[in-house]
Amino acid sequence: MPNNDNTMTSDKKITINTFAEFQEKVLKLKGVFAYRGQKDKDWGIESGAYRRLQGNVNTDLLKYTNEIIGKAKNYTQEVGNKSDLDLLGDLQHFGCATPLIDFSYNALTALWFACEDSTKDGKLVCLKTNEIERFLKVSREDKKQSLNQILSFTIRETGSYKFGLWQPPLNNNRIIKQDSLFIFTETGKIADTEFAVTFIIPKGAKPAIRTALDHLCNITQTSIYPDFYGFANSNNADNEYQELPIDELTEQADQYFQEGKYLKAKPYYEDALKTAEKEEDTAAIAKCQNNVGFILDELGDPKKAIEYYELALASDLSSYGEADPKVAILRNNIGGAWHALGEFEKAIEYYELALASDLNSYGEAHPNVATYRNNLGMAWKALGKPKKAIEYYELALESDLNSYGEAHPNVATRRNNLGGAWQALGELEKAIGYYELALASGLKSYGEAHPEVATYRNNLGGAWHALGEFEKAIEYYELALESDLKSYGEAH
Repeated sequence: MPNNDNTMTSDKKITINTFAEFQEKVLKLKGVFAYRGQKDKDWGIESGAYRRLQGNVNTDLLKYTNEIIGKAKNYTQEVGNKSDLDLLGDLQHFGCATPLIDFSYNALTALWFACEDSTKDGKLVCLKTNEIERFLKVSREDKKQSLNQILSFTIRETGSYKFGLWQPPLNNNRIIKQDSLFIFTETGKIADTEFAVTFIIPKGAKPAIRTALDHLCNITQTSIYPDFYGFANSNNADNEYQELPIDELTEQADQYFQEGKYLKAKPYYEDALKTAEKEEDTAAIAKCQNNVGFILDELGDPKKAIEYYELALASDLSSYGEADPKVAILRNNIGGAWHALGEFEKAIEYYELALASDLNSYGEAHPNVATYRNNLGMAWKALGKPKKAIEYYELALESDLNSYGEAHPNVATRRNNLGGAWQALGELEKAIGYYELALASGLKSYGEAHPEVATYRNNLGGAWHALGEFEKAIEYYELALESDLKSYGEAH
């Protein structure tokens, strides 16, 4: 009948269990086809008007359609100068029961509809449309005729048509995305025997096919209904709320985190953490716990941060063992939080563990090793032991010089810290020497207008001040002020 492939009869039904199987079978169809997918295989292929009129005394489709068109024109001024057929298409678009039946020239779009509702078997029908003797194809000129003539197939003087076919103008995204066309018949329905093939999609196969349509073809609820109405409909109370997956949550959180927008990042990490716990994804759990801890630390709540860091540490120790860089980073973070709380001995304990772990992992010449030694220096200085601090600062400086060379911010920071430690020991000239080196390195790294450069000059001013060299001190203080005015302005 409508198919030239002798292996397929007009009433043939084929059960499809996979996306690949559907593709293979559809490619065997010969001719031009319109496709319609329905979530329940037991439903007939019927127009909304046909279904609405069942059980009524008046079942005349033409009379009903004229009534609907008349009411629509009186209901709103939005109709404008549209033809009756265009108005009928708009009514169909917004869910009105009309004699039009939605089809698509895209088999995959129809398959998406057939895979709705995984509690029932679905079906997809294939109607061959290039048999010109059976199809009245409505043209742009035909729309000037009365709707009665179009729907009753009397706009042509000759021909005995079984189906009407109208492809509406491409004036909205949904019609474009769904590759839509409308089929109509005098009865408002199409018998099963008219289809070249009917594909049956078992309910158990629907979720996997839907996933394949999404991942391989980007056919989703959003692409099928790319308008505001579609968005609202897909988010009504009948549709299950789909939570964002971990990777999307963490991607958004990471973006805010890297931009320093911690208050925006935090709820995304917290949601990702809940999802990761539900899915027992230990790597994601530890990452989210660490990042929430870091944010709490930055927002001034180191005590709460430690709770999250400790949970992340326990998870990573269980997953990776002692000799993993993630474990060292977490211990360093815990040390930093204890440092912020003024618990310097506890901070040192964690910094030492972090240092020992990364020495095993990387050896001496690694930036993390330098960072942990610098942090140990800061903790020892805060404990009032600048000599001990100097030992760690010097090792950190040596390591960073090997890693980066002179013109690097870390090198400037280490030298500034050494200057501070020597100043705490009363060795002001040594302190000035390191401050000067820090300033030179900072200028190479940042240039004049940078807060760190201003800090180094202010520290130099402080050291010269302590030496009683007030004019030199003023010189550096003024340069520091000038730099910060450029960076921040007056109100800082």
